[in-house]
Amino acid sequence: MQNVSVAYAKDNLPSLLHLVEQGENIRITRHGKAVAVITSEGAGSLMGNTSSPFETAYRRFRALVEADADFTEEAWKECFNIPRTVEMDLRHGEDFT
Repeated sequence: MQNVSVAYAKDNLPSLLHLVEQGENIRITRHGKAVAVITSEGAGSLMGNTSSPFETAYRRFRALVEADADFTEEAWKECFNIPRTVEMDLRHGEDFT
């Protein structure tokens, strides 16, 4: 796996995508720490075919809730689809100290 900086990835994305198409995985780093991986869509092992620990726990939780209550898909979405308000340029007092 090749490591590249964010700045390099930004300036060379087409050539990096060409490498990914040839089977290479690209790790993008910021200040020496990995922040992302570019892999081909068909790789699967990093995307979609395996579950993260959160996804696994979420599926178990959802199965328990649905087993104990008569939750339909519509009720589930209504329960957890809480709209958020986004305020741009919101500042907190500690931002100014």
